[in-house]
Amino acid sequence: MLSTVAASALTSYITGAHSRPTRLRLAHAAVHGDTTAFGWVAAILAIGAAIGAVLYEHGTTALRVDSAAPGTAH
Repeated sequence: MLSTVAASALTSYITGAHSRPTRLRLAHAAVHGDTTAFGWVAAILAIGAAIGAVLYEHGTTALRVDSAAPGTAH
């Protein structure tokens, strides 16, 4: 998905220039595509961290296993 975002940003950069693509313009377009994809990754990571922080249960205790429970092997 992110390679598609990078390729789309690269294509937009080149076609938006309305001039003949040179090596320098192609290099700038490649950097623009990579930084756009990096921005998307940073946003996805931040959203995931926020969701994880909201869903994390503070102060929960671990389940205790009773050694005398039926069905346990001795």
